[in-house]
Amino acid sequence: MSLREGYPSVFLMSAEGDTPEQPAVNLTPKNPADAASAWLSRAPAWSKNGRQIYFMSFRPSTGGDVEIFVMNADGTGVTRLTYSVGEDGGPQTR
Repeated sequence: MSLREGYPSVFLMSAEGDTPEQPAVNLTPKNPADAASAWLSRAPAWSKNGRQIYFMSFRPSTGGDVEIFVMNADGTGVTRLTYSVGEDGGPQTR
């Protein structure tokens, strides 16, 4: 999780860190169609098999609640997992 773009986002980078050859990639960017949208993503957790990342996120589509989402390790296939009122806690995998 990083604030490098001014809001909490989940980034993927090599074990060596953010380098010019392999820059960090924002896996949870804001919606480009709505630059003012308040997308906040935090508390990433890798799946046991390393193919997916679970994370907490506040988005306009969540109605003001922080929900848990999952996405593929490359940032594709984002799926909302919870639909509850209030903030859902940080995801953990086993």
